[in-house]
Amino acid sequence: MIVKKIGLITNDRIDEEKVRSASGKNIKIITIAPLSYLNEMVDKILIEEVDALIVDYDLRNDHHTLYQGAEVIRRIEEQKEGFPLFLIVDDQGIEQAEKEVDNVHLVYGKERVFTNVGRFLERISRQIEKEKQKIQAQEARLLQLMHRIHSLSAQEESEINALNFSLEKGINKRRAKDLSAITSSSQKKLANILAKTDEILHTLNKS
Repeated sequence: MIVKKIGLITNDRIDEEKVRSASGKNIKIITIAPLSYLNEMVDKILIEEVDALIVDYDLRNDHHTLYQGAEVIRRIEEQKEGFPLFLIVDDQGIEQAEKEVDNVHLVYGKERVFTNVGRFLERISRQIEKEKQKIQAQEARLLQLMHRIHSLSAQEESEINALNFSLEKGINKRRAKDLSAITSSSQKKLANILAKTDEILHTLNKS
């Protein structure tokens, strides 16, 4: 049985306990205590290597925290494309929270969440599975193409570049490079493709 790791960032111990109580055997809740500074918080989240993240909007209710949950959401979106993110907020704050994120579908009112926390966690679990399946399909296709790396058509080379670019954005969006835009000799281009693919697959296998 694969256990899904869901990160939870909140200062509300009651909310934390509700989420923990509703998690089943296939879900592990990783509480990530808010740090004072946003950069440190983002680094801590990435170190935990969770599969999804629930963030309480109102983090500044602890005077040591200098940012709100929406800022955490935005920063993780900048780092990892497609990563499952969920911003929970008191119902009276939904409208404001939606203004502070790029995707309003990431915002969930607490009344809706805590009416049935189990259903909320199931939704997160499904999204984790969907993202993992997408990555696995891309990885499988990449390996299939790499087995005949020396006899690829130009179209297949472009497909490898597109797969690499997509996978790398899920690992670190800021470092992702689209090699298809680089003009070089066939031999050098092939070497670049091999190096980039090896790097990405090595990173994916470690996670």
